[in-house]
Amino acid sequence: KQITTIEGNVDNACRMLYRALTCVVGYGRPPYPADQAPAAGDLIHTVAAGETLSIIARNYSWTTWQAIAEYNSIKSPYTIYAGQKIKIPGKALKKGDVSGNGTVGIEDSRLILQYIVGKATLSADQLKAADINGDGKVDVADARLILQALVGKYTIK
Repeated sequence: KQITTIEGNVDNACRMLYRALTCVVGYGRPPYPADQAPAAGDLIHTVAAGETLSIIARNYSWTTWQAIAEYNSIKSPYTIYAGQKIKIPGKALKKGDVSGNGTVGIEDSRLILQYIVGKATLSADQLKAADINGDGKVDVADARLILQALVGKYTIK
């Protein structure tokens, strides 16, 4: 018998799985779906220690933990590991809707400011949605324009 991959301690796994095991061909893990190139618009999220699919989905307001699990072929009990890369299905964002919740609001301005000070990471699609004035960069001017739009002093095009 051959075992192509064993995740964990190889020696213990071999003893537990099959006493007459003659050959271990490889060590590691099978490829996760995110190991393949993402589709256009998809994001790759690297799982941090302590994260669950629910926590990850809250960071990407346009999706759910169930959609992320299905998209990555993660089955019950929905186990993910720190360092694992999972695909987040992409979404076309309208200008100003940095959070992806379908509306332009104060949270979008907050996300831009957090990005500027290094407290948030934005995907390529989010950066495009955040560049309100179209100058090719995301800065305080863009956050200000969102706030002005909320009080009717600017129209986001």
